[in-house]
Amino acid sequence: MKKELVVLIIVMLATALLCMSLLAQTEGRKISLVTREVSLGRMQSGIVVGTLVVSPDSQRVAYVAQLDDKQLVVVDQVEGKEYDGILKGTPLFSPDSKHVAYAAKHGGKWFVVVDGEEKKEYDGIAESSLIFSPDSKHLAYAVMSGGKWFVVVDGEEKKEYDGIGKGTLQFSPDSKRVVYVVPGRGYRKDPYPGYLGRRIRKGLVVIDGKEGKEYDDIGSNIWVALIDGPLAFVMVGNLLFSPDSKHLAYAAMSGDNLFVVVDGEEGKEYGGVDGPIFSMDSKRVAYIARRDGKNFVVVDGVEGTKYDAFLDSKFVFDSPKLLHALALRNNEIFRVEVEIVEE
Repeated sequence: MKKELVVLIIVMLATALLCMSLLAQTEGRKISLVTREVSLGRMQSGIVVGTLVVSPDSQRVAYVAQLDDKQLVVVDQVEGKEYDGILKGTPLFSPDSKHVAYAAKHGGKWFVVVDGEEKKEYDGIAESSLIFSPDSKHLAYAVMSGGKWFVVVDGEEKKEYDGIGKGTLQFSPDSKRVVYVVPGRGYRKDPYPGYLGRRIRKGLVVIDGKEGKEYDDIGSNIWVALIDGPLAFVMVGNLLFSPDSKHLAYAAMSGDNLFVVVDGEEGKEYGGVDGPIFSMDSKRVAYIARRDGKNFVVVDGVEGTKYDAFLDSKFVFDSPKLLHALALRNNEIFRVEVEIVEE
């Protein structure tokens, strides 16, 4: 037994010395840097500041150039057609870097240009509404015609509304579903009297062309005028698809209370909510809720331990059954782990 122990100790010491020797050799070894360059083209002098975009694969470049009173888009050093204007926030590349799209104005009308091909004309196109699907096969955007707003997906025009929620139009991860927020049929009292001197319009979610229930509010409010159009209902929502694209969750308001809606089913009302987020297996929904001055995590409707606050109002799923966050209680910071135990 003693002999075996001695041999084991010798082997361990030899292994440790070898590792130390290799580490020392690595630390003392000199290195050199080899730089390789591939030109993506020379930019024109009339480039419009803030319009330069690089494709996801870093192989292509596009930007807007000003030519007297006209604008044009340059893609991979190739100049496009001249227009009266190019919509802010465009051009943009598809996720696979193979396609480029932008919105242009000519003769008072707006239209989308995809890989040089001009699409149908409209009275206006909502700024920042152009989006490619994750698989790069579909394109959607919000347009205005005759004072009404609607979404166009691959050239197909959806139902008309008084406005479209800015930043809410999105594809599901599998690229098969489309969701966005539209104004409802009424107004609610402004919780911040005098702010911008306006009432707050109700809203509802449209998913796959089907309208959900109307709520007093959906997500966080930002009210601005859409480009080339009247004052329209605009909000930044927190619509969230599950990773498998089968579920949709978002925060909504009724009166002065907020709650989370998952696949059309309303959760418990709270004084405030942050989130929601899905677990990586798409089976759980979690968010931070506030009630009576305390904050706590809610997972599938089950409330966790109460804290004074969560730092940055953020929490993360580490696995389908475990999430963590940084919380504050009595001026002490805690790293909080919440385990989901099935009973």
